[in-house]
Amino acid sequence: MLFWLKIRVLLCRKSRCTQQTGINMNRKERENQCDIVLGEAVLELLGEKATLTDAALLQKLQDFLVDAGDRWRETAIRDAIKMVSGENTRH
Repeated sequence: MLFWLKIRVLLCRKSRCTQQTGINMNRKERENQCDIVLGEAVLELLGEKATLTDAALLQKLQDFLVDAGDRWRETAIRDAIKMVSGENTRH
């Protein structure tokens, strides 16, 4: 349990450090935001004791997209959806 708490704290710190007010993000910032959103989705699924599958992850990301308030977060969620669905490959 402590392990997951540490991950959550690290994700929150990373999110606050890289949060952008506009849509103009460089590639590294977009990748960081995408990683944060994926981490949040995985942590929520683990908290729900759900099975971690691509389908469950995609559904959670779609739920996040509905509630996305900021343009940077919407962009990060869309990037994460593309990555999980295999539409985009990162190096």
